[in-house]
Amino acid sequence: MPTNTYYNLSEEKKIRIEEAVKKEFARVPLIDMSVKNIVTDAKIARGSFYQYFESREDLINYMLDKEFEKESEDFLKILQQSNKDIFQCTYKYLIEILNRQKQNSSYYINIFQYLHETKIQPLKMIDIENITEYVNIELLNISTKEEIYAAVRVIAILTFSKKMEILNGKISKEEGLKEYKQELEIIKRGIMK
Repeated sequence: MPTNTYYNLSEEKKIRIEEAVKKEFARVPLIDMSVKNIVTDAKIARGSFYQYFESREDLINYMLDKEFEKESEDFLKILQQSNKDIFQCTYKYLIEILNRQKQNSSYYINIFQYLHETKIQPLKMIDIENITEYVNIELLNISTKEEIYAAVRVIAILTFSKKMEILNGKISKEEGLKEYKQELEIIKRGIMK
């Protein structure tokens, strides 16, 4: 995590540093990111960087935590707007997240590649434990907290997978959303007769 020195910087300077980091994350895989490029783009001294962050990994973890937090906030907001209907919410969430992430897809693809290579679970992007508290169980054919957690986890895996297919260009957004809607319907109805 950043040092107190970083937190005491002006908002303008923090934004400048974070924008430089995002630019570098979009340029190369996170494993190859260059502190030199970040400090040059952010217009700070290299020594200052190490007053703000202990290491490159410290910076990466900070930026990932910010992404995880934003993802969870966005998801919970949409869940509240969807009357706590997990199916309606995840569809709206995927559309919104694709609109935001498509504009800078290489940034997100590099983050997800890093998560995969370092074995960090991408589902941390969404705080499933917290989300289960907000799901309207009256709309579901399950009742225990464990079942709700399992259902939300399955939907989160499906959502993440479809998002990556679309961002990586393996499938068009329209085709991906159509498939995703169908897959959600199958989960909603169940498979067994």
